[in-house]
Amino acid sequence: MAAERVVEVRRLGQTEYSEAESLMRDLQQQRLQDDIVDTLLFCSHPEVVTIGPAARRDKVVVPSDYPTTDVDRGGGITWHGPGQLVVYPIFRWDLENEANVKRITSKLEDWAISALAMLGIDAGTDERMQGIWVNGAKVGSVGLAFKRWVSRHGFTINFATPKGR
Repeated sequence: MAAERVVEVRRLGQTEYSEAESLMRDLQQQRLQDDIVDTLLFCSHPEVVTIGPAARRDKVVVPSDYPTTDVDRGGGITWHGPGQLVVYPIFRWDLENEANVKRITSKLEDWAISALAMLGIDAGTDERMQGIWVNGAKVGSVGLAFKRWVSRHGFTINFATPKGR
């Protein structure tokens, strides 16, 4: 029988990105010390663009009218704001089929696709690019940071974002 994951779910509501990032770091430390079980944070953020290492390396410039913050998760630029669900798994990835970042990323995409299917939304992946897709449009992104296989950051699902976001 496969091992099971015990998860505490926390619904944070709308939370400033800086507050969520601080909480993620604190929880990651607690999870590393086995002071807490795997923890899943659900929230949304006021509008902010997070800039990951790939965007900084490629010298991507975000328009000056956007609030921005640098982050240490994988990936480039991610917009956060109204109409977007943000999910942060603070997990110790040590179960079967969690042997590398690609498998973990795929697992998170599968979770999002399954959740959308429960709502009657036919979502999937695109072999050319990471993320969650509906009718050829990207509706979700995954970006993680790890410390000794305990994650921070997570994934987004855009469900009612402002036009052009």
